[in-house]
Amino acid sequence: MRSKFRNEFVFPIFLYYDDVELGNPIGSHSGINKMGCVYYTVAGLLSEYLSSLDNIYPDILFHTQDRGYQSISNKHMFSALIKELVSLQEEGIMI
Repeated sequence: MRSKFRNEFVFPIFLYYDDVELGNPIGSHSGINKMGCVYYTVAGLLSEYLSSLDNIYPDILFHTQDRGYQSISNKHMFSALIKELVSLQEEGIMI
């Protein structure tokens, strides 16, 4: 990575995926309101800012049951995110 971006400022990002139960997680209908979330943080921030909600950015939100073999494939679900990340890597951003 250093050789590719030798004369550039690089801000790595941490990318996370998690499922969140929006309803009662122990009720009889648990799992019905489950949402998938992909979110990221900028790794170059100081540690006291890194976990602040102001610096955690959601990227994709979807109903968890829509993802998988029966419905929308992982490839299709995450293709827009992958395109964004490739664009950031190749073109960067102007600050």
